[in-house]
Amino acid sequence: MKNTIPRINKTKNKYPVKLVASLVLSLLVMLFVPSGFIVIKKLGNTLFFLILTLGIYFILSIPSFLFGYKRGEKYNIVEDFYNVVDEAPASFNQYKTLSVTVAEAVKEKTKVIPWTAKNVIIGTVRNDVQLEYILKNNCYYTPARFVSSDNLPIKSIVIYEEDDKGNSIIKRKANVVKHKLVSRKSIPVPMSRKNGDEKYWFFNLEGWEELKNPIIVKDTYRGQPLFTNEYLVENCKYSYQLVSVNSKIEYDLSQNIENILEAGTKAEYKINNKRFLAYSDDKLFIKNNRGAVLFSVAVSEYISRPKLIFEQITKYIK
Repeated sequence: MKNTIPRINKTKNKYPVKLVASLVLSLLVMLFVPSGFIVIKKLGNTLFFLILTLGIYFILSIPSFLFGYKRGEKYNIVEDFYNVVDEAPASFNQYKTLSVTVAEAVKEKTKVIPWTAKNVIIGTVRNDVQLEYILKNNCYYTPARFVSSDNLPIKSIVIYEEDDKGNSIIKRKANVVKHKLVSRKSIPVPMSRKNGDEKYWFFNLEGWEELKNPIIVKDTYRGQPLFTNEYLVENCKYSYQLVSVNSKIEYDLSQNIENILEAGTKAEYKINNKRFLAYSDDKLFIKNNRGAVLFSVAVSEYISRPKLIFEQITKYIK
């Protein structure tokens, strides 16, 4: 079904206005040009009037030829958007109403999930003193050697903590306001080793907020900081997904694996046109489109080491 948003008419009122203006100006000129004018004598009133009209029309069109490309680009963008919407999936049905503006629709259509971005720190704290300091002062700090240029600028921080039962969990997030390089000795938290001159990144934060859905820590190292992106923080259930997922196909795969394990019933899931995920007899299988098994692993092993096994599985889904 075609969209119902009215398209922009690129030619509406453009040429008629110039033509009418040319005719009016030509008539005014004819009123003041003497009938004995040598050009009129040779061409005649009618032919002179037509040539004069075409000349004025050409002069009025010069600004469009010189500067009109900007308007053309604007309209091309709108037309390109409509071409996309005409072929868009059902998820874009909301743009088939008159109440949604073109700008809003284009913004939504062009929004891209940065799967490979690694600009969110999954931070660790050594003790309760450090945790209390960063929560109270809305800040976080980490050795600069752990943060590469590809990670900067850091957008936000999440941290490992413990729930009421002592289980590792990620439940807080804070957006970064600014960051700076400082020496460890300038941070007023007792040092646990002699590294006062070591460079640290110090992040000032907007304020810590609790995640809507806390992330359960599974198979991720609580030593040096790890890196992920905001989409995964907002949509993943387990910490191994934050660092192992690097594309939409991997995100969908990890979600389906967890759904299969939770349901515990025989199932099969199409990864792409060449690969399938299957579950039966307490095992996960990766099969090709002919049914041949490319990889298999016991569910118990996946549960105990999800990060390692998931990264092994992704090698078979290309």
